[in-house]
Parts: sequence; C-alpha cells; structure tokens
Amino acid sequence: MRLFVTFKQQNPDFNKEYADEYHFGKGSDGNWKDNWSEGLKCPKEVEKISINQKGTIKLIAKSREGSSKSFTVDNMIILEGIVGSKIIYQFAVSKDLVKKTHKAYNGKYDTTRFYFYFKSRNDYVKIEDSIYVLEEDLPK
Repeated sequence: MRLFVTFKQQNPDFNKEYADEYHFGKGSDGNWKDNWSEGLKCPKEVEKISINQKGTIKLIAKSREGSSKSFTVDNMIILEGIVGSKIIYQFAVSKDLVKKTHKAYNGKYDTTRFYFYFKSRNDYVKIEDSIYVLEEDLPK
C-alpha cells in the first residue's frame, strides 16, 4: 500500500461563513484554512501501518565537535510503516502538540493517507521531515 503523511496546523481564525459567501467555501487571502501544511509521500510501499499513542523515540544529538549523545523523548504519537517485521518509515509528533489525527484508506488505489492536525502553538522543534517535538518534551 502507498502511504502519504500530512502534518498541518489549521488556522483558528478561519471564517467559514465568509469563505462560503465570497469564495465558494475555499480559503482566500487573509482567510486561509491552514497556517501551514506539509505532505510526505513514502517512496516505498508498506504492508501495514502501526499507530502508537504513547510512544517513545530515541534521538541522537551531535555536537559541532563531532561527539554524539542519545536521549529518549516520551509522550509521542508514532506512526510506523512496516514491511514484513521491519519498520521502514517512522513519523512522530509530541502528543500534546496534536489536536487530532485522521486516517483515510482508499481501497481502489491501495493508498492510506494519515493526517496529524497540530494545535495552534509554535513551541516545537522540527527534526528532519518526520519528527515534531515540543520544546518542553526535549531534555535540558
């Protein structure tokens, strides 16, 4: 199955009535539905996905001098794309950053789309393209 993952932060000030009346329900300049959105397409197909609502991820921080230190981050929602018994894709977001998630499967095209909807806050760090961690969840 093909897997698409979207991270988005909706605009809490979006005026649906205004959009319906003047722009056929669509967002417009000054009245966008989303503050931002980023979609990722997994290049390889997966056999199944797994969602862990209370996951822990391990991150490795590298200093400018070349030394590295590993640490774990708890309280994460983790989406994994699996082939056989091997995890080939992993997406993680701090649980307190997520407003809701949504999974949609299209059997005709054997495609799953997974959405992470973020709360209206900006105190997070993006690590690579697939991990979003609240600053408060990172170790000091």
